[in-house]
Amino acid sequence: MTAPDGYVVNKNYVEITVDSDTAYEVDGVSGDVIIEVSYEDQPVKGNLIVYKKGEMLSGFENDFIYEEQYLSGAEFEVRAAEDICTPDHQKDADGNCIVLYAKDTLVATITTGESGKAVAKDLPLGRYYVVETKAPEGFVLNPEPVTVALTYQDQETPVVEAEAMVGNDRQKVSISVEKQDIENGQVLSGALFGIYNKKDIQANGKVLVKADTLLQEMTSDENGMATCTLDLPFGEYYVKELKAPEGFVSSDEVLEFVAEYQGQETKLVFLQTVKKNEPTTAEFTKSDLTTGVELEGARLKVMDKDGNVIDEWTSEKDKPHVIKRLVVGETYTLHEEFAPYGYLKATDVTFTVKDTAEVQKVEMKDEVPKGLLIINKKGEFLEKITLLDNVKGTVEHFFEYITGNLSEVTFEVYAAEDIKAADGVSANHYKKDELVGTITTDEKGIAKMEDLPVGKYYVKEVKTAHGFVLDGEPRFVDLTYRDQDTPVVTFDEEWQNNRQKIKVTVLKKAKDTDRMLEGAIFGLFTKEEIKSRDGKVLMEAGTLIEQKTTDENGQILFKADLPVDGTYIVKEIYAPDGFVTSKEEKEFSFEYGKPEEAEVSYEFVFENEPTTVELTKTDLTTGKELPGAHLKVTDEDGNVIDEWVSTEKAHVIKELTVGKSYTMTETKPADGYVTAESITFTVENTAEIQKQEMKDDVTKVLISKQDIAGKELSGAKLTILDEEGNVIESWTSTEEAHYIEMLPIGTYTLREETAPEGYLIAKDVVFEVKDTAEVQKVVMVDEEKPKESTPEGGKPSKDAPKTGDNSNLLLWLIVLGMSLSGVVVLGRKIKKK
Repeated sequence: MTAPDGYVVNKNYVEITVDSDTAYEVDGVSGDVIIEVSYEDQPVKGNLIVYKKGEMLSGFENDFIYEEQYLSGAEFEVRAAEDICTPDHQKDADGNCIVLYAKDTLVATITTGESGKAVAKDLPLGRYYVVETKAPEGFVLNPEPVTVALTYQDQETPVVEAEAMVGNDRQKVSISVEKQDIENGQVLSGALFGIYNKKDIQANGKVLVKADTLLQEMTSDENGMATCTLDLPFGEYYVKELKAPEGFVSSDEVLEFVAEYQGQETKLVFLQTVKKNEPTTAEFTKSDLTTGVELEGARLKVMDKDGNVIDEWTSEKDKPHVIKRLVVGETYTLHEEFAPYGYLKATDVTFTVKDTAEVQKVEMKDEVPKGLLIINKKGEFLEKITLLDNVKGTVEHFFEYITGNLSEVTFEVYAAEDIKAADGVSANHYKKDELVGTITTDEKGIAKMEDLPVGKYYVKEVKTAHGFVLDGEPRFVDLTYRDQDTPVVTFDEEWQNNRQKIKVTVLKKAKDTDRMLEGAIFGLFTKEEIKSRDGKVLMEAGTLIEQKTTDENGQILFKADLPVDGTYIVKEIYAPDGFVTSKEEKEFSFEYGKPEEAEVSYEFVFENEPTTVELTKTDLTTGKELPGAHLKVTDEDGNVIDEWVSTEKAHVIKELTVGKSYTMTETKPADGYVTAESITFTVENTAEIQKQEMKDDVTKVLISKQDIAGKELSGAKLTILDEEGNVIESWTSTEEAHYIEMLPIGTYTLREETAPEGYLIAKDVVFEVKDTAEVQKVVMVDEEKPKESTPEGGKPSKDAPKTGDNSNLLLWLIVLGMSLSGVVVLGRKIKKK
C-alpha cells in the first residue's frame, strides 16, 4: 500500500495459496506457519535536463534585433553538489550511508542538441550542479555553476526531472574610428561617418539587411572617436566619412572591418582604425564688377550663419586673403563693411564651403553707382472756361489751365566734365561736352536715361511739344558719387514748359486819318468749339469770349488766354460815339509758331467812318434852301451840339452818336418865314449821309380895307411900315383883301396914305406878324366922310364915320393862347410818334 521513502510503489500483486502445497516456515515460538513472499520496489531515479539559451539574430529595425533561442553544441559537466548515498539508506560499519557519488564528483558529461537540451538520465536522487565547459559558436563561456536538486516526490513518480537553464552572452562587436588632423595629428570632433555591411546579413535563411546598407551614422567626439553603437552581428563591414569635421575636407577612403568569432573567452570583438583629414582652404578677392580690376582699401569680414565674425581684413591689390578650416557644407557670408571710394558697398556674398582640398575662391565684385536722369515734363492744358463779367462794354472769360504731362519733348544729354572710370585704370567714359544720348518724354511726360556713369551733365531741350515754348536754357544735372550705400544717384525734377501764348491787339482809328478812336467796343469770338484735352466742349462755336473798349490811344489788348490751334474772330460791336460800326470781321487762326517764340502776336486795325447828318432848311413851298434861319441841334439832355445860320447849302454835322436822338430846332426863322416845328431824329448806324430837312412856311398876312359895314373898299392907297418906319410895301386896295407873304415876324404899321373917295383916312393900324403859318388878318376900317363938314379946327361930330380897327384885343389874345396850346400838344404828339 505504501512504498518506502525513496521508492516507487509496486502495483503488482502476489497471489498466495495457503495450502499444504505452499512452501512455508513454522515460527519456532508460536508455531505459526509462515509463508514468505518476496516483494521488490524500484528506487526513484532522476533525470537532469539542462537547457541552453542565447541571443540569435532575428531582425533589423534601426538596430539589430536578437531573440533568445535554444543553442546546440554547448557542453556541460554534471557534478554532485553533495555526497549522493544509496536510496535504501544503508549504512556502513561506521554508521555512515553508503555513498554513490561523493561531492564534486563528475557524474556525467552532456551536450545540447538541436533543441538546445542536454539530459543526464537515471541519476540517484540528490543535489547536483551543472558547469558549462564549452560554449556554442559565437557565444562567451558561462562559468557560473547551476545547482539542481533531484528530490523524491511520491511513490507514484518513478522518475523525477529537474531542469537547469544556462544562458550565454553573445560575443559583441565594437567598431570605432579615430579622427585626426592630417597636418598636426590633433584629434577632431564632429566628423560624421557611416557604417555599412559589405555583404547581406541573413538570419534563419532570410536576408535581413542587404549589402551596402547604411547601418548607422557615427560622429567623432571630443576625443576624436566615432563609435558604432549598434549591436552588430559578426560579418564584414566598411566605414565611409559622410561629413568631415568643421574646417576639414571629407575623405573618400573606405575603412574595412571583419568582425568574426574570437573564442568563448572573448566578450567583445574590438575593431578600431585612424582616419585623417585635410583642412579646407578659402581664398578671397575684391574686384571691379565691370572691369575686373582688383581693388584695394575695402574693409571686409567673413561671418558664419550666426553672425559670428570668423575673420576681417582690408583688401590689398593682387593679394588674395586666405582663410583655412572653414566648415564644409556651412554657409558663410562675405560682408563688405566699407567700399573703396567711388564704389558701392557690395551685397553680401554667401558661399558654402565645398568638400574639397582644393583652394576655394570667393570673389566679391563691387559695382560703381549709376546715374539715373528723370525729367518729368509738364505743361498747361485747358480745363475750364468761366465767365467772369458780362456788362455792356465788358465781357470777360477766364481760361483755366491745369498742369499735365507733355509727351514728345526731346532732350540731348551732354557731359559737363570728363566722366572718369572709378577704378582709375580704365579709359574715361565721356569727354567734356560730349553728347551722351537723346531722350524723349513718353505719354506720361517722363524722359529717362539710365545707367549713366556718375558725374556732372547738362541737358538741352531740342524739341518741345506742340503748342509749347522751347526751353532753350541748358540745365545742369549733378549725378556725382554720393556714398557707398547709394546704388543709383537720381536726378528727378519736374520741368515745365510755357504755353505759347497769343497777343491780340486791336487799333481803332478814324478812316483816312491817324486819329485814334476811344470808346469803340470790340468782341473776340470763337469760330469753332473750344474743347478740353479730353474732348469736352468748353465753349460753343460763335461764343463771345471777351468784349473790351478802346482806350484813349484807340487800342485794345485782349486778355483772354486763348488755346493754340483755335480759329477766332474779332469784330466791332459798338462804334465810338460819332462813328459808324464797322461790319468788317477779322478772322484768324492761332497757329503754333516757332518753338522759340513765347508769344504769337496778331494786330488788327479797324477804321471807322463818322456819322454824317446833313441838315437842310428849305422853303415849304419851293423846296429851295432857305438861308438866314437860326438853327441848333440839341441832344437828349438838351445840350446844344451845334448852332448855325442856314445858308444856301445844307449844314453838315459829323460824329453824332449812333442810336441817340437829337433835336433840330429853329431858334429864329428867316425873314418872312415862320418858325418851323423842331425835328427829332435818331442817328442810324450807317456811313451814308443821313439827311434831315426842315421846311419853313412863310408868314401870311391878309390886309382887308373895309368900310364900317365890313365891305371891302377899293381905291385906298395903303402902306406898310416896319418898326423903323421903312416902307415895306404899298398898294391900292381893291374889292378883295390884299394878301402879303413873307413879312418878317415883327410889329408893323398899316398906314392909309389916301382914302377912297368919300372916306376919311383911317388911323394907322399897328399889327404884329406872328410866328405862325396861318393867315393873319389885319383889318383897316374907313369911315365915310360926313356930309357936313366939321368946322375948321373943331371936333368932328358924333355922327362922323369911325376909321381904324376897334376890335376887342382881349378876344384876340384868348384865341392866340388857345392856338399856341394846340400847337404844343400837337408837337408833343408828333415827337412821341
